[in-house]
Amino acid sequence: MFFSDPADVAIIGGGLAGLAAALDLAGRGHRVVLIERKQYPFHKVCGEYVSHEVGPYLRRLGADPAPLGPADIKRFQLSSPAGRVLDSPLDLGGFGVSRYQLDNFLYRLAVARGVQVVLPATVTDVAFDAAADGHVLTLADGRQLAARLVLGTYGKRSALDRQLGRAFFGQRSPYLGVKHHLRLPGFPRDLIA
Repeated sequence: MFFSDPADVAIIGGGLAGLAAALDLAGRGHRVVLIERKQYPFHKVCGEYVSHEVGPYLRRLGADPAPLGPADIKRFQLSSPAGRVLDSPLDLGGFGVSRYQLDNFLYRLAVARGVQVVLPATVTDVAFDAAADGHVLTLADGRQLAARLVLGTYGKRSALDRQLGRAFFGQRSPYLGVKHHLRLPGFPRDLIA
């Protein structure tokens, strides 16, 4: 099955980069298709800290996260297993908000602004079609769609990384990311530790 009408831009990956690109491009009048392998909302291992330097861009996109009630973070604290503590102000600062909330918020805005979202779906192949001066994307279920341009905003270790034979794909990291939210009485809302 082939999706009708080629998109101006197909975006592979619906995290922050993909969703922001979709909002930006749709806002400029482009027909955008975003493909995400998961169903929104979903949890993600992430520090959930966003620098204030992106605030003006988000507001320009009409995606001010203020309705989500983000924490205004101004201080950083690092502690060692021995109990030593390093405190540092964050001059520019940032805000803390759950990626579960933020991604879902941006996803809903994108849909409301006409971005066609295909999910859950995995892109298994991207091929340039010289005759059409564009690209054909094949999904894991066999469906295909066409787009003039393709943005890869997916994370590391995707099916496309395997297909492209990227060197890092076979290398495993010895590190593991763990995320757990705690509510601690009296913990300052402006501190990331």
